[in-house]
Amino acid sequence: METMTINKKQYKLAFISGRVASISKRSETHVSGSGGGGRGHTIHGTGGSSTSPITISSTTTVHDDLFLIEKDGKEHSFHLRNFDLACMEGNTVTIAFAIMEDKDSSPPIAAYNNSTRRAFYNNRVINEMHTPHYMYGVLSFFVALSLSVVFLYTKHFILFLIGALSIIPAGVARKDIGRRRANKFKKSYEFEGFTNYLSSFPLIEG
Repeated sequence: METMTINKKQYKLAFISGRVASISKRSETHVSGSGGGGRGHTIHGTGGSSTSPITISSTTTVHDDLFLIEKDGKEHSFHLRNFDLACMEGNTVTIAFAIMEDKDSSPPIAAYNNSTRRAFYNNRVINEMHTPHYMYGVLSFFVALSLSVVFLYTKHFILFLIGALSIIPAGVARKDIGRRRANKFKKSYEFEGFTNYLSSFPLIEG
């Protein structure tokens, strides 16, 4: 397998396979919060106050630093983000890249542990590969906006409200489409063939 067509774009597949010389893992958690602000008011001499609810959210990023040695002795280092790669020194690991025809490089899209026959994926990049062009979101936004204006002038208030409320999801729908396409791709025969191809790389003894 040398090429792959995704979202009407042609990608060249490249692979680096080697023995794991070193692997280290670390994770970092980012915590953010909002709300908690308060305000006071007075009505006919009676005062009061209100406080907005506090919302706390966190995201965790897993970093893997991997050093591979190819069969010919060539060394490579990779920093993998959110792959959460499971491997140990001495395992054979294959790193896969999908490079657009007009590009010279790309971030890795998959890491396959040939020793354990388990694959790990760069979901962010795979989702982006399947996300429609940004003009899809722009066009959807203006269609929804135009419909809401038309309905407003024709005094169809309910239809205007529906058109206005559809503006927000129209602008973000392309990312959801990308995620759904990526998940469908992972379950497809083509993707299964891709992982089978990764598993064909021979083990490299130390």
